[in-house]
Amino acid sequence: MQANQQVKQNEEISIKELLLILRKQIVYIRSQWKIILVLFIIGGVAGYVYARSKTPLFQAESTFVLDEGRSGGGAFSGLALLGMGSDASAGLFSSTQNIVWLYKSRMMLYQTLITPVTYNGRQRLLIDIFLDESGIRKEINKDPQLKNIHFQEGKTLDSLSKEQTSLVLSCINMLRKPKYLEVTETSKAENLITVSFKSKDEQFSKLFTETLVNNVNQYYIKTKTEKTTVEVKLLERKVDSARMMLSTNMYQVASSVEDIPYANPGKATLQVTPSRKRIDVDAMSAMYVELSKNLETRRMALAQETPLIQLLDGPVYPLNVIKPSGVMLATVGAILCTLLAIVILIARNWYKSIMKS
Repeated sequence: MQANQQVKQNEEISIKELLLILRKQIVYIRSQWKIILVLFIIGGVAGYVYARSKTPLFQAESTFVLDEGRSGGGAFSGLALLGMGSDASAGLFSSTQNIVWLYKSRMMLYQTLITPVTYNGRQRLLIDIFLDESGIRKEINKDPQLKNIHFQEGKTLDSLSKEQTSLVLSCINMLRKPKYLEVTETSKAENLITVSFKSKDEQFSKLFTETLVNNVNQYYIKTKTEKTTVEVKLLERKVDSARMMLSTNMYQVASSVEDIPYANPGKATLQVTPSRKRIDVDAMSAMYVELSKNLETRRMALAQETPLIQLLDGPVYPLNVIKPSGVMLATVGAILCTLLAIVILIARNWYKSIMKS
């Protein structure tokens, strides 16, 4: 019983001591209000100056809806007559997540960078504009080996020199960061995709966004329908060939009949050639009809598989300007400096108390 009372008394003493220490610290902090006020003002001014010194960014946005199209799974392949199996796959991509990934792929970003655009009244590659906007141009001008480096339209990444490839990859890695490029799927139910690009150059932001969206969407549609398009073109050639052969055989039938206008009925061998030609015409007619049916089937499948990309909103001038709020950063700076000052003052007072004791 006495032990329990002793523990209770010790706890009360510990809480009392803690409250007394806390009270002393509060009194000490109040006595240092001038220092805290000065640091509060310094933090606010620093935050405001920082906000004003930040270069504004121009944001270009493009929003479009993606209709994936339907796979022609129910239709049989027009190449069945040619000994090839039916495969109505939807293509390489099967969801909107793939096109979101495609926007940040090395291939698409490189293709966009080497695309020529009209910038300030003259033709320039987007990569040359980006080198100026990002400040990379100032760095490479300091290197004699990179100072005269330039890029040409239509060059593949594999055909570039080692220095050019290194520079391009550096640009692509920068563009992939949220600081520049963001691609989001706004609504999975409606397949709304938003492409947002930010840079210090308003014209560059708009041109890069428009070029990237155009390149990716064209490549996406081409890839989705490439297999069926090849089938359609092959069937078209087969249909044209069958039509020509059918026409030739029909002329041959007429010609064989004209050669013997009044054939002797007693000589059956004279009817062999015209009969054979008629059999060829009938067989070719059946093949022509079947190929034509299959061609129309694959054309319908191609129409169903072709994704529809409908642009809803594109970048227009003036672009949205992103700049830190001076009031917000001033408030944050003032609060941080105040908290830092209080922590330092408490630590200093605590250290003095320990040294005295």
